[in-house]
Amino acid sequence: KIKMSYRNNTKNALETYHYAKLSINDTLSQKAFDQFLTKVDFGKQFLLQKDVKELSKFQFDMDDQMVSGDHKLLIKTMNILAERIKVIDQFKDQVFKEKFHFNKREKLELDPDKREFNETVKELKEYWRKTFKHATLVRYVELQEEQNNPTEDKKKDKKKKKDKKKKKEKKLTDAELLEKAREAIHKKY
Repeated sequence: KIKMSYRNNTKNALETYHYAKLSINDTLSQKAFDQFLTKVDFGKQFLLQKDVKELSKFQFDMDDQMVSGDHKLLIKTMNILAERIKVIDQFKDQVFKEKFHFNKREKLELDPDKREFNETVKELKEYWRKTFKHATLVRYVELQEEQNNPTEDKKKDKKKKKDKKKKKEKKLTDAELLEKAREAIHKKY
């Protein structure tokens, strides 16, 4: 009874003292649900359309769940995300076993406002394959620029001058830079 009273007090306090004079009801729940989805999967990188549909069943219940303490939406969301992250993590290891082919023309929309949630796990995996490939290419270009145009602070420059006396720094080939980029991105994700 104490917990229920506390939750009701929270609801009443929000309705009474919040600067916007909110009514904690289904309308607010629906707005909160939209924000919840954005916060949970801003980049539309994990949830599938069917997951969003499943979670949408709770869009009018957030106010009731706050009062009851039965957070079904949160639990369901955590379970779905854990499942999707596991699938993507396993897929990542498969993707990085092979080298990327950069001579194929592909598109990757990075702006989540211009994309819908993926419909299938196959589409989700394809999105992530392209994401890994894009990140690898970006890292490769960064490594090339670092190698060709080193810009370091004075301490590193002094140390570098000492190291140059000891040995000349080996310049990596494009293939070596690409492999280094691939390894870095595989490790990062």
